[in-house]
Amino acid sequence: MITQGHLEEGRRLYREKRYAEAVPLLRSALESAGGVEEVWQELVLAVRCGVQSEVAVDVGKEAVRHYPHSAWLWRELGNALIKCDRLDEAEKALANARSLEPGAEWLWRYLAALHKKQKDTAKQMAALERLSALGKASANDFCTLGIACHNERDFGKAIWWYRRSFIAEVDKVPLFNMGLVFGDPEVSQDVDAADAYSPDRKSTRLNS
Repeated sequence: MITQGHLEEGRRLYREKRYAEAVPLLRSALESAGGVEEVWQELVLAVRCGVQSEVAVDVGKEAVRHYPHSAWLWRELGNALIKCDRLDEAEKALANARSLEPGAEWLWRYLAALHKKQKDTAKQMAALERLSALGKASANDFCTLGIACHNERDFGKAIWWYRRSFIAEVDKVPLFNMGLVFGDPEVSQDVDAADAYSPDRKSTRLNS
């Protein structure tokens, strides 16, 4: 059986964000029972939050050896590998996660992070657009999509994404970026640019 005292104390320390102290207790709880998937997940999270990413990779690999059919553990291993810039390995880990749970919405955020580090803008944008379609994109995701479209000189789409970013979370960044689009010589809408640069007199089109 799991050493219940170690497990409960490890969980308490994790909740208190005392990750380095939680890790050995969770590890002890695992070793006493030969490994339980739920506790592996808790250990992976504690290691991810509290120690270097390379250690998180080692623990993640150990976890998937015990539970090779856990999409969650493969996902977390992929995340740790991304942070270590071990991108080919991360791609394989996320591919395993996707094969085990192909409809998982969380996958697209991890893929977006991977493709960003790979400098594959097209794939990063496709992943963020998928998040948007699933209703899981953030204001920052929308702004990132706007920047990508702006860089590609697709001004109409850039404005559309910036507007969505502003609606999702009122912030000056998408407004400023919209101002850059409207002020571009190819667009040359100076009045709209002034509206975007001045949140206090922003155009109603931002919220339409």
